[in-house]
Amino acid sequence: MPYVGRDAASFTTVVDVTVSDDLTVTDDAAIGGVLSAKGGAVFNEDSADVDFRVESNGNANMLFVDGGNDAVGIGNNNPADYGALIDNFVIGTTSGNNGMTIASGTDSGGRICFADNTSSPQRGMIEYAHASDSMLLNANGATRITITSGGDIDVETGDIFFSTAGKGIVLGATSNTAANTLDDYEEGAISVLMQGGNGNPNTNVSLTGQYTKVGNMVAFRAQNESLNNTGAGGPIHFSGLPFASSGAYGIGTLAWDDLATITGIPYTLVSGNIAYIYENRNQANTIAVNHHVDTAGKFYISCVYQTNA
Repeated sequence: MPYVGRDAASFTTVVDVTVSDDLTVTDDAAIGGVLSAKGGAVFNEDSADVDFRVESNGNANMLFVDGGNDAVGIGNNNPADYGALIDNFVIGTTSGNNGMTIASGTDSGGRICFADNTSSPQRGMIEYAHASDSMLLNANGATRITITSGGDIDVETGDIFFSTAGKGIVLGATSNTAANTLDDYEEGAISVLMQGGNGNPNTNVSLTGQYTKVGNMVAFRAQNESLNNTGAGGPIHFSGLPFASSGAYGIGTLAWDDLATITGIPYTLVSGNIAYIYENRNQANTIAVNHHVDTAGKFYISCVYQTNA
C-alpha cells in the first residue's frame, strides 16, 4: 500500500491515488498535476456567490464566470460592468485589440445565430458568406442587408428611416457638413383652389397634381382639364400650396385654354402659400392675368420654389 501522510491540516500522497467512489473535500484542494475528469463535472452546484476562473499563460482571467452577477467574461473579470447582469457575455476589455474570431473552412462562412423558444430555431443571424466575401444581416429567416466585398450596402427589403426627427444623410462630403446633409424628403398629392382678385368661381374649382420636396426646395405641378370658372373675376391665383415660400419668389410655367386673357408671356409666381399668374408684355410692363370665364376650360401650372419648412 502506498505511503499516505496525514495530519490535522493536510492530506498528502507521494504516489497516485485512485478513488473508486465519491471524494468529498470540505476545504481548499490544490492539484499540482493534470486534473482529468472522465465523467461529467459540475461546479458550484449549491449556487453560492462564488466565481469560477481559468488562467492562461498571459491572462489571469482567460475564462471568468461571475457567480454573483450571472455573467461570463473572456479575458475580463468584470463582465457585469458591460451590460445586463443576466445572459451577459463579454470578450476582452475596453483597451487593446481584443475581440472574438469565428473560424470556418475556406469554402464556407461563419455565423452568429439568435434564437428564441418558438418553433423556428433561427430568428436572426449575422453571417459571413465566403463565396461572395460579404456580410449578411438576416432577420425572420431572410437576408435583409448585405455589405458587399466592395463596401456597398444593399438593403434587400424594407426602407432606411430614422426613428427620431432631425437626422439626415451627408452626400458629397467626408464629415457631418450641414451644407451636404439631405435631411428632408417628401412627396404627395396637391390640390390648389382657383380664386380671383375680384371674385371667386361660383363653385369651388381646384387643380390637382403632385408635389416633391427635397431639402428646402419644392416642385409641384397641377391641372384641371374640365374647369368652370363662372363667377370669377380679376387676377387669377391659386391657394393651398403645401409649403410657404421662404420669401424669394418661385417662378414657374403655365398653359391654359379659354380661361385667361393673356397677350404677353405668362408665368407662375409663388409667394407664401399662393401661386399667382402674371404676364410680361414688354420690358417695362408686367401685369396680373385676369379670369376669362368659360364652362369647360383647361389650366396647367408648375413651379419650383424655396421654403423654410
